[in-house]
Amino acid sequence: MKKSILVFLPLLLTSLFISHSSSATTRGISVVSKHGENLYLYKDYQALVVGVSNYERWPKLPNAAADAMEVADRLDKMGVQIKLVLNPSYRELKTALTEMIYVMGREENRGILFYYAGHGETETLADGTKMGYIIPKDCPLLRVNPMGFANHAVSMKEIESASMRIRSKHVLMLFDSCFSGALFALVRAVPHDITEKSTLPVRQFITAGREDEEVPDQSMFKRCLLIGLEGDADLTGDGYITGSELGMYLSDKVVNYTNRQQHPQYGKINNPDLDRGDFIFSLGRSVVASEPAPSISTTSESLRLAEERAKLERERRELEELKALIEERKRLIEEGERLKSQKKNYEKENLLLASKPPKEKSRPSVRRVKLRSSPKDLSDSDVRNMIEKNNFYAKSINEGGSFLNDFIHNNDGTITDRAAGLMWEEGCFLPETSFLWAENSVSKLNYTGYLGYKDWRIPTLEELCSLLKASKNERGRYIASVFDVEGNAFWTSDVKGFGYQLSNYSVDFTSGEVECRNATENYDVPGRRQVSMGAVKLVRSVNNPSAEKKTVTSPKTGTADSTKNGIPSKPNEIARHGNFIAYSDGTVLDTKTRLMWAAKDDGKGVMEGALEEYIQNYKVGGYEDWRLPTVDELETLYNPEEKNNKGYHITKFIDIGREWIWASGLLGSVDALSFESGGTAIMQGRDNYLRHYQTVSFEGTSVLPVRSGH
Repeated sequence: MKKSILVFLPLLLTSLFISHSSSATTRGISVVSKHGENLYLYKDYQALVVGVSNYERWPKLPNAAADAMEVADRLDKMGVQIKLVLNPSYRELKTALTEMIYVMGREENRGILFYYAGHGETETLADGTKMGYIIPKDCPLLRVNPMGFANHAVSMKEIESASMRIRSKHVLMLFDSCFSGALFALVRAVPHDITEKSTLPVRQFITAGREDEEVPDQSMFKRCLLIGLEGDADLTGDGYITGSELGMYLSDKVVNYTNRQQHPQYGKINNPDLDRGDFIFSLGRSVVASEPAPSISTTSESLRLAEERAKLERERRELEELKALIEERKRLIEEGERLKSQKKNYEKENLLLASKPPKEKSRPSVRRVKLRSSPKDLSDSDVRNMIEKNNFYAKSINEGGSFLNDFIHNNDGTITDRAAGLMWEEGCFLPETSFLWAENSVSKLNYTGYLGYKDWRIPTLEELCSLLKASKNERGRYIASVFDVEGNAFWTSDVKGFGYQLSNYSVDFTSGEVECRNATENYDVPGRRQVSMGAVKLVRSVNNPSAEKKTVTSPKTGTADSTKNGIPSKPNEIARHGNFIAYSDGTVLDTKTRLMWAAKDDGKGVMEGALEEYIQNYKVGGYEDWRLPTVDELETLYNPEEKNNKGYHITKFIDIGREWIWASGLLGSVDALSFESGGTAIMQGRDNYLRHYQTVSFEGTSVLPVRSGH
């Protein structure tokens, strides 16, 4: 007998709602109590069904929207009037909830149902209590952006407030997600026989699980709900399903079918005026209030008419969907034709432009930002502070970051960022290499004048982070489309040191993250630590991005052209000796290596911690791109056959007053070279990977700045 009731349930409910829609004031839904009392329930049922799949920041839930549609379809067949909302933003979800309160919920004699499928979240408040939330598609993550989360998530306090503002006497809310169930924990509903008390006001809630559980995208809660609504949840066998019966049924079935991985929570609101009744689904024993029961023949005819109307309604919907598909196809064809025409016009314009000499276009001025170019030893907090200070994007540190670049494509394999005063190679110099090999390769590369320049270097973390973008380009990388990037993690010159175990920071443009990678082998641990591999994107500093040109040398003096770095005129040559030329502006050019040196060291010595500030403020000759030399570059000055006026083995054109000269070493260390013995030393401990160093400490070692590419 129960099976036959379930078979005819959709038809009975469809018949009930269609036949009563014309005179709702005198007709409605009634139930018969166990004692034979005819109890009037509702004018009708109405439901708000919400499903969120396409989250912008949270993991996507492909089945949530489909589950909502399936539940809506089942309720529709049961005669419930449905409002279906899929993938709503915060504003759209709030609007739907407001309509549920003031449009659906303004009728007192109505059964209101709310169903939500999507992500849930729980926040621990200051007093230790838990607060649950439902999540619209544009809500930020709580752990990444707490303020944005608070402005977009819908709390269970808001849901509780919404349920209390609804004037309808019976409200049932179902949540196919997990979060804190504290809102419902104090009033547990137990199924009872339907009596006059059942018609009193009530607010009931059912969630798919506890806050510490995860609801899978393949929802067992939804499956059990649909089965229960077919009649399985009628625990008392009276032909009706109450909210209490549905909660107990789902709690038992979902726990069993998920092997105790999910524990649905159910109950009534903790309010003495709203916890006395019970939401009731009629399963075939409904009668019309204040009217006699129809005869068997009348009932059969009503069922036949209801079935025919339902069929016509389905056909009408199918025709509307087909019409919408035809209109969409027509729109896509028109859009395709428009794009083809646009492409042809674009190609014609390009051909015309290619046949004409390019015109110099003026570009608006940009705000220049000075980024650190010298390597440093950074802690995790240093990295976080640097990223937040410059508002760089980094997925796990500053998801809302956005650094404003101003790129110019130079059409020679280089790209200039006028905002940061940097020139980048367009592609990737080394796609997969160790850091030590990369740094050594860059040093050799500068002697060849790669892409017309001789002052390339591995960027600092601060410089490389300036290229990170919050969205992926067409190659799936978090970097502007103007760059041709194929590698994943790119080396920077900044380090995180632990004695002899040094790691260099890197930027992964595939994940949008900042990472630490092993730059040396670990000789202290058996089996050693493996050296990490990474890609290299070269950079150089540009003092005047709008006027920057490749190095051009004069056949008479060998000095830099006057257009380089905006220098107004060439300095006067005052002496020559061997391959060295001394100039009147305090510089010395080595015509063999094409390096320009300061003609005099600092004179009094500079402590290691003050090196960066000294180099940044050094402006001899009007140049602004002075830097620390490498050990290899200093070794080109060491000459055991020659001494200057202070007795050191260096050209007489360069006046140094101390034995040791500072040098920038590999892995961000600071080295020095002796112009008395020619030996090298390291100021910070590191793995002796390429050569043997002595570890020493100097006070007041001299600085001799150098420039590249002349």
